[in-house]
Amino acid sequence: MKNRSEYVCEIKLVPRDLLYSGVQDGEIMSIAKELVSEYFTPGTASFGEEIKDSSSGRFREMSFKYMFPGKIQQKKELQIRNAAAVIITTNGGDKIVLHRNDFFCNTPLKWEIDSDLQKTQVKTTIKMTY
Repeated sequence: MKNRSEYVCEIKLVPRDLLYSGVQDGEIMSIAKELVSEYFTPGTASFGEEIKDSSSGRFREMSFKYMFPGKIQQKKELQIRNAAAVIITTNGGDKIVLHRNDFFCNTPLKWEIDSDLQKTQVKTTIKMTY
């Protein structure tokens, strides 16, 4: 039996003001049910994770990026930069929540936005301790 290729089919950005320190993934998914999905160019969203060892122990580095057409508008940039969590849904129904580096959520998501007249690419990377 062949493995089915999974891809990102939905993205939701959860604003910082809807979350609190110590919020759990299940609560974030409940909050996100009321939010509108982000538009992105189909086939451009990707998620990856890598488990690494360091002198202070093992950690997981997760990265997520997506693209949409055109130059980013200031309102959209502020919305992205204000997102404290991202929920990624795959075509297989899996939900991936990116929002914290540890229980205390003391390192917020950092966003990289690269935009020109044709397209905008949005990327975030987070390192989570075990």
